[in-house]
Amino acid sequence: MEQRQEYEISTIGIHWRKLDEDVSFESFTYDEAEPSAFQRFFLEHPEINIAEFSKAIGLNPSLMRNYINGFKKPSREREQLILDRIHELGKIYSEVSFAS
Repeated sequence: MEQRQEYEISTIGIHWRKLDEDVSFESFTYDEAEPSAFQRFFLEHPEINIAEFSKAIGLNPSLMRNYINGFKKPSREREQLILDRIHELGKIYSEVSFAS
């Protein structure tokens, strides 16, 4: 309860630092309050370095974080670009061999 009472309001939303939680004002207009499949993927895979992943596909890391946190929604084309890179990485990882 204490942590929930410590929040910051900005022009784009509400942030609870101690809970590491954000709610964008824009998200109040979304049809669904649950994270999208896109958001859920990145939220469930914190091992992905968002800054480096974003740079690899030519995307601003702050914008990518806004997509993940629900402050903004990627276009279908942008979402497909991101998904294509995830698939490329999966293929690269699946071909790794440490045999000499």
